Amino acid sequence: MAQMKEDFQDIWREESRELKSSLERGDGALEQVEISFLSPLAGKKVKDVDLPKEVLLGPILRGKELIIPDGETELQATDRVTLMGKKKDVETTVKLLRAMP
Repeated sequence: MAQMKEDFQDIWREESRELKSSLERGDGALEQVEISFLSPLAGKKVKDVDLPKEVLLGPILRGKELIIPDGETELQATDRVTLMGKKKDVETTVKLLRAMP
């Protein structure tokens, strides 16, 4: 199982570089951000989070565990969340997750 996770992370890193580059050529963005302890989203289930319409939530890295989120997944402080979508909306979501003004 640990090897499978490492393999996924290696593949994801390479693929995400290519995807990020493609998105940035348009009006898109791909970001991985750590959820702050001060974030209003920490402790909420994905289904209860009001993300901008143009943002998709991707894999979550929680410690050494890789999570493919669904509506019941609870976001926790220190989770590293992958976001993809329109640049402006991704930037807004990053600020929420980092609890930045």
